[in-house]
Amino acid sequence: MKFFLLLCLSLAFAKTEKYDKIAAVVDGEIILQSEIMAALYQTQNMPGFVGLAFPQLEKKVLDQLVDNKVLLARAKLDTIFVTDDELEQFAEQHLTSLQASQNMDRESMAKAIKAQMGIGIEDFKKKLKSQRKEQGILQKVKGKYVGLVAPTPKEVQAFYKEYQDSLPKQYDCLKLSHIQLKISPSQVAMDSAREQSLEILKKLDLGSTFESLVSEYSQDESSKFNGGDLGYFYKGSLEPEFERAAFRLDQGMYSAYPVKTKKGYHIIKLLSRKDNEIRTAHILIRTEPNLADSIRTLTLAEKLYDGKTKQTFTDMAKIYSNDKKSNTKGGNLGWFTQSSLDPKYLKTVETLQEGDVSKPVLIGDSYHIFKVEKRLSERQISLEEDWLQIESFSQSHLSNEKLKGYLAEWRKQTYIEIR
Repeated sequence: MKFFLLLCLSLAFAKTEKYDKIAAVVDGEIILQSEIMAALYQTQNMPGFVGLAFPQLEKKVLDQLVDNKVLLARAKLDTIFVTDDELEQFAEQHLTSLQASQNMDRESMAKAIKAQMGIGIEDFKKKLKSQRKEQGILQKVKGKYVGLVAPTPKEVQAFYKEYQDSLPKQYDCLKLSHIQLKISPSQVAMDSAREQSLEILKKLDLGSTFESLVSEYSQDESSKFNGGDLGYFYKGSLEPEFERAAFRLDQGMYSAYPVKTKKGYHIIKLLSRKDNEIRTAHILIRTEPNLADSIRTLTLAEKLYDGKTKQTFTDMAKIYSNDKKSNTKGGNLGWFTQSSLDPKYLKTVETLQEGDVSKPVLIGDSYHIFKVEKRLSERQISLEEDWLQIESFSQSHLSNEKLKGYLAEWRKQTYIEIR
């Protein structure tokens, strides 16, 4: 597993051959034949690509790479960029996730990277940042001109009808259900945090400056020493509760009440607007569980696992699970391939047989109980059992369709040479 993952990373960062053929030039940037081949591998099983003959597939992939270069050219005109801080945060999060999935500490990870790729961990981080920089800029350009696209049920159904024959098959897959019991703070702690937020609002109303109250009270260490400034963000990129409150504000105003999110209670101030972005600052009073909350949640999880409630797994999920996307469906998570399953989940379920239920396992901020409903070596995804996955495909498709109009115009304004 470790060897395979790091081998994949080696391939992802493989050096370009000295005499690699130039396939296209866009705005002075080249697209190499090796880039096309790498993209072919990644997209050949995506909707709209499955079943295409090689010349068609190659042309479609090249068109996609050209579009990306055109978007990067547009980003230059719009002064859209990714900051060094954003890249550093991404690289650190990626390494932390990689360590967790491989059950390795940072020193062992560094040795494995050195053995597989011949570079130190700092050079590896530079490569991660370089790869992420382009992806981040593309996301920001799409966010500015397209925004968040949410397909309707009819649009999802229409997408499936058109592309069902070219949707990828799943191999070595299993159907999972789960009960998620989030470790939440007690009501007393929640009420206390809200009361503190209300007291801060009173001080604002009486004339205290927002910045001074951020410095004194905010529990968001990443923004506390910057006046609570969170920077600019597009609609659809933050928690819905936070966004709804922030976008309603006039410039220079702060929220009239504490806004509750997963992190705690926020007092939000709108600093400025531009296009479809807003820049906000906040004072955060966190609501975090303690040891007693964790013990209380584990006790309930063990009670459900032991069958002491004398209820079916489906009924327990509907009554107790905190996962709003699955609890109404009896905890049904749908189908997964073992290769795509989060390593933390895979470790828990990989040895379970059909009908088996796992012991409670702590993953992140929740205890989970998993049930393997079914296992298959191969299956075709369907609208009935894979709605969320097809909805995601549909969302990507609609976003790309919306972007086409802009790209058609921007292509006319950009130097493009196909060789």
